[in-house]
Amino acid sequence: MKLITYGLLCLAAFGAEICSADGIPTPAPKRIAVIGAGASGTSAAYFIQQGMANASTPVSITVYERSDQVGGRVNAITVPGTNLMIETGAAIFIDTNANLIKYAAQFNLTVQPAASGLSNTHANPKLGIWNGTDFSFMQTGNATADQAVIVSRFGVYSIGAISQLIQSYAVQFLKVYYPAAVNGTFDTMRSILEYLGLQSTTQATAQNALNAAIPNLNANYLAEVVEIATRENYGQGLAQIHTMGMAISVAGSSGIAYQVQGGNQQVFQKLLAASGATVHLKTPVAAISKSVATTGDIEGAVQYTVTTEAGSSAVYDAVVMASPPIATTTYSNAKSSITWQNLTTPNYFTTPNALVTPPVTYRSIHVTIVAGVVNPLYFKARSFSQLPLAIYSTQDASATCPFTSLVVHEVLTFAQVLKIAAASLYTNRSAIEPTAFFTLTKVFSPEALTERQLARLYGVRFWTYQTSYNAYPNLVPRDEGQFPPLTVDTQLYYPNAFEPFISTMETSMISSQNVANLLVRDLTQSA
Repeated sequence: MKLITYGLLCLAAFGAEICSADGIPTPAPKRIAVIGAGASGTSAAYFIQQGMANASTPVSITVYERSDQVGGRVNAITVPGTNLMIETGAAIFIDTNANLIKYAAQFNLTVQPAASGLSNTHANPKLGIWNGTDFSFMQTGNATADQAVIVSRFGVYSIGAISQLIQSYAVQFLKVYYPAAVNGTFDTMRSILEYLGLQSTTQATAQNALNAAIPNLNANYLAEVVEIATRENYGQGLAQIHTMGMAISVAGSSGIAYQVQGGNQQVFQKLLAASGATVHLKTPVAAISKSVATTGDIEGAVQYTVTTEAGSSAVYDAVVMASPPIATTTYSNAKSSITWQNLTTPNYFTTPNALVTPPVTYRSIHVTIVAGVVNPLYFKARSFSQLPLAIYSTQDASATCPFTSLVVHEVLTFAQVLKIAAASLYTNRSAIEPTAFFTLTKVFSPEALTERQLARLYGVRFWTYQTSYNAYPNLVPRDEGQFPPLTVDTQLYYPNAFEPFISTMETSMISSQNVANLLVRDLTQSA
């Protein structure tokens, strides 16, 4: 009875404290709100939980997500009537992406090469570069013949010189995995870039930087290899994208690519589950208001009230805004934006253009997945067997070609075709010829493909899925001092500030680790 009485007195006396079983007061949990359950938000929740545990500080994390799923721009879907899965968003990572490799293993997820295996089972050319009129380059799969064409068309000098330049950037970038970085607290993007020694990689377009660094580069190699990589990865040509965006694109295209079996989003689902956070799906946030506590043991402490569109609200000690705030971006599919109240002015969330030049704008990428028959006549081929399994369009073709890439992910069996057609309620069964080459293809395009465009690209379509993402920022040149802030206001953090430098699943995790370190430092030092 004595212990119970003391416990009640303890709660009343300390306000911001609770009592353990032996009556000793312990701090109340720090309350953290994370806005967005994509790669950044789920990683932030996990790293915050880990960091606060290491600091022996209790924490209560709540994650708000507008959509009905975890993963954000990382999302795999199942093809109707089958167990085939295909990534619609962030599709691959490479062997140097230490966080993705580590946590996939930690959560017992199966990592597999992203290649579909089609190159080993079909005699089609493996890759084709479409210039809007014809294929300017084609990789057949015959190593000897392909190597001869590559050397003849692109030249050993340009291939080697650009590879050496990119490797020098990679060596610098890998410093993000040093203990000093993993355990560090970088307050600004400038400090991160200076630590890595990569300030110059964001200050010029790739085109200007390459021409300045390497004289007499082969124009075909730039247009048909390097620029193809930047267009596929970031939807930008060499005249627009900064040097680091180019380097990451080429490195990702030339390295060994991996996926998580069953979908990459599982990594982020597992991270979120391991964080112990309370998760509110289908819960868009309407407003976030900063205030200062006026009573109790936490008098003078900064607090944030998060209010949802449904009208519920809760108070937090810190907020991680793990999604680009709509007011700061170009969002074609935005329904509403968060209203920020009482923030210190100026600040990035309410007046972004006053703080960052050029403005950070996000690029819409449209994804179309088709089960059907690719029309070979569109590509001036007589049959499917003459078509490359992966087709990429050049920058010069963009005026007439509606797609950036068209890639075959599966050649479907007739049994799979019938199952997909039935599940998708396709009624024109007479179009399903048993001898046709039915494929599952994924198309990236800067605009949504119209029915007319799809009818030209495909002879038959019995299942079509279309979606779009504001996938990544336009990686335009900017000075190291012109990145968004990692800390927008007191105990208000923004991991997506990293994205105008590099935007990938892996770098979302890297930035969220740093933001978690900042948050833990700030909350435990003020505790």
